[in-house]
Amino acid sequence: MGFRDFHAFNMAMVAKQGWRIVQNPDFLVAKVLKARWVVGDGSRVRVMEDPWLRGSVGRWISAPQREEVYGMYVNNLMEEGVRRWDRNKLEELFSSEEANKIMSMPLFESIQEDKVVLYGDKEGKYSVKAGYRLIMHDKWNNMERRGDLSWSVLWNIKAPPKTRHTLWRICRDCLPTHVRLLQRHVDCVPNCPMCNDGAEDDFHVFFTCPQVVDCWTAAGLYDVIYNRLSSFNNVAELLLNICNHEDENTAGRVAMLIWCIWQNRNDMIWNNHSNTALQVGQQAFHAWQQWFDAQKLHNRVVQQPAEQQSVRWLQPPVGWIKCNIDAGILPRY
Repeated sequence: MGFRDFHAFNMAMVAKQGWRIVQNPDFLVAKVLKARWVVGDGSRVRVMEDPWLRGSVGRWISAPQREEVYGMYVNNLMEEGVRRWDRNKLEELFSSEEANKIMSMPLFESIQEDKVVLYGDKEGKYSVKAGYRLIMHDKWNNMERRGDLSWSVLWNIKAPPKTRHTLWRICRDCLPTHVRLLQRHVDCVPNCPMCNDGAEDDFHVFFTCPQVVDCWTAAGLYDVIYNRLSSFNNVAELLLNICNHEDENTAGRVAMLIWCIWQNRNDMIWNNHSNTALQVGQQAFHAWQQWFDAQKLHNRVVQQPAEQQSVRWLQPPVGWIKCNIDAGILPRY
């Protein structure tokens, strides 16, 4: 089904049990665990205790309200014998804002009974897949609200495309670390191949492995991550925070170092060979600098206006042979 975040997947599985409880309103827990009520005849939906208003937020009637409202069911707000809101009663019991919110809800004759539906699912039913999507949606929305999720800042950092793609794979939980492989039922040891000590997850690979800490120091970037290591426990959030709050060049150097660390780790696994932390840090520093210099040279060449001359072919004089050739001259910088 394409699950990559197994914590979210497990939460979705647990929530499925909650959904079964919600579908049985006589259960005690069902009084607490409710998704959203779709109003039919309104006889089962309590005005103040149940979520029944439309929208992803604000599905409850706001409190406090008048005392008599707390014992009412939604059908008490309709005209007797008719599937229509009682405007006079609504305006008497609620503020104009609440009354208008209720009046905006359509009542359909085709919906005979009140029923619980899952908001955000087109069929209104719960499944593990639907729960997973909701959890992941909330996860990324929370990062957006904190200002840590903006893919544009990741793609716009000054770094080679391969390094930006590596950052994107990390943020999307795509790198095959040993911990992730085990989560996907691939038979392997969880230990880090570099230090053979800690479990190899994303955070260990790039930040906490003893071999890697020295890489950051050698590359002159340890100050960039030092304070962030105590503030974030998620690699994606940490990297996106760097892309958001550091300048494009610094973020680009971080991306290059991340790529070099991952390549060094892969070299150890597949070839049983790895560079020292000093070598990895220096490799990242020089590789980014060479790429940056090449970009500056390329930009200067592109921006240089091409000199165009109007050339007209002339016939050679009598007794002469003319050889036409084509060549380009690149000025020295």
